[in-house]
Amino acid sequence: MKTILITGASSGIGRACAEKLASTETKLILCSRNLKELKNIKKILEKKGTEVLLCKVDVQQRNLVEAMFKDIKKRKLKIDILI
Repeated sequence: MKTILITGASSGIGRACAEKLASTETKLILCSRNLKELKNIKKILEKKGTEVLLCKVDVQQRNLVEAMFKDIKKRKLKIDILI
């Protein structure tokens, strides 16, 4: 199983990528500043059987990105693909 981290996943290209990849054997880590939309997308993708982890993060803020990666490491996840 591949783990894919998608930034900007609450809308646009990021959301489209998440929806497309949800039908594959993947674990998705979805990141965005908009947690409400991420939660909506998570419900949709989990119905397709995809494991989804959400991260509310602004990728322009280094400290938030570092905290996100620490959390991912703590969960013992290895990122195979970054979008």
